[in-house]
Amino acid sequence: MRKNIIKGIKPFNDLYFRSCYYHQLLAGLSAFNIDKDEVLLSFYTLSCDNFKFIELDFNKIKDYQKSLSYKLKPININRNKLVKLIDKGNPLIIGIDCFYLDSKEETYHKLHEPHFILAYGYDLDKDEVNIVEHDYKNDYNYTTKVISLSNLLLANKKFKYISKRSKTCRIIMKNESKKSNYSIFKFLTKDALENSFKASKNNLDKLSNMISNNLSLLLDNQKLLSDYLLKMKMNYYLINQTKLFNDKDTSNTLDELTNAYSFILSLMWKIGYVKNTKIIEKNKESILRKINEIMSLEEKAKEIIIAVPKK
Repeated sequence: MRKNIIKGIKPFNDLYFRSCYYHQLLAGLSAFNIDKDEVLLSFYTLSCDNFKFIELDFNKIKDYQKSLSYKLKPININRNKLVKLIDKGNPLIIGIDCFYLDSKEETYHKLHEPHFILAYGYDLDKDEVNIVEHDYKNDYNYTTKVISLSNLLLANKKFKYISKRSKTCRIIMKNESKKSNYSIFKFLTKDALENSFKASKNNLDKLSNMISNNLSLLLDNQKLLSDYLLKMKMNYYLINQTKLFNDKDTSNTLDELTNAYSFILSLMWKIGYVKNTKIIEKNKESILRKINEIMSLEEKAKEIIIAVPKK
């Protein structure tokens, strides 16, 4: 064929999810009508003592991979491989160096930066490729576009951000040997979840104590606290986007938790910017009430999450 396109591709713009690579994966899976939850629920953040956290990536667990509706195959590409794979109905996540991509004016011949693009169609007569991409560096609105196929292959050839042994692209394929329903909660033990919620309560107690008795320590640890609060906020926000937690009462609990963490997080960002704790001193009582609210909401969230069936 001289021209072909994979039908059903939809850019993922429901929320910002981790990186451009995962946005392209979610867009590619739409061609197979694969539920976004399979990707979103592959990641979960566990709380640890002293405002630490563990970001889990279940995609690296082989048993978990077998339960998914898709699989990824590393590959290096050229024009012929790209054409053959698209003809088979397989979208491609392609690593590129933005410095060489002439359709990306913000970075073209200005900035070397790793990036990932989804290719899902081609027109050899026009030397064009159909892709999913956003317009500029900090734009999270992904759209479908048509760019130069030769230029895309050049930008991929110049992609040097992984080891020489690694492949620069990923083929997205449907997993016909899917064995069971996916669920990270099959691999997350009850003890691990309970320890996470216990650590979260300990951290919130420590935060309350800093606000009540040691604002200088709070300021000294502003970055640590901000990073931790952001991860907790995003964890609740993320799982609330999935059908597994779309019950009205559950969703309301997760919404309230996300908003409560956002409130505390915004204050941490502000004191980091102004380099003082005056806003904390001025609103101390309302902040402490909000932390107590988070503790209460997390008790509800614990019951909800631990009760998820281990299918």
